[in-house]
Amino acid sequence: MQRSNCADITTSSTAQILYPQCPQIRTQNVSKLKETEIIDLLSSLGIKKETVEIWGSGTPYREFLYIDDLADACIFLMENCDYKDIGEFINIGTGEDLRIRDLAELIKEIVGYDGEITCDSSKPDGMPKKLLDVSRIKAKGWSPKKSLKDGIKDSYEWYLKQKLSCQT
Repeated sequence: MQRSNCADITTSSTAQILYPQCPQIRTQNVSKLKETEIIDLLSSLGIKKETVEIWGSGTPYREFLYIDDLADACIFLMENCDYKDIGEFINIGTGEDLRIRDLAELIKEIVGYDGEITCDSSKPDGMPKKLLDVSRIKAKGWSPKKSLKDGIKDSYEWYLKQKLSCQT
């Protein structure tokens, strides 16, 4: 099997789990879709030029951590702590949360989206609040370096660079 086929299978398998309602994702490599097919696909997921629809009421709180901070925390723990110091589990996070709706508004601001954000309250909210107690890792001397806003900005800038490099 060639590497590109593996990517197609992985994309298809992952998409089948994440987007079972979208057969067009499950059956083809997304990178080979035409622009109109991509627009139709995004529309089926609630992402349109005029609106972006988020599931639920938008009121549940969630905590987010920049991936580089997670890697940094893991290295910090391996270099500075012994198993007897931390036990089997230790939470790694920011200790800060925000509403899903506020996250959507933050992303909208960063990417310069002019459309409206709507909530589909017919979809589930899930747990009202997911926030880790990070007091133990902070007491060991670690804390995240990247704010959520800066992490989203960096990720968006990376995306734009990738998009430009694909166009040239």
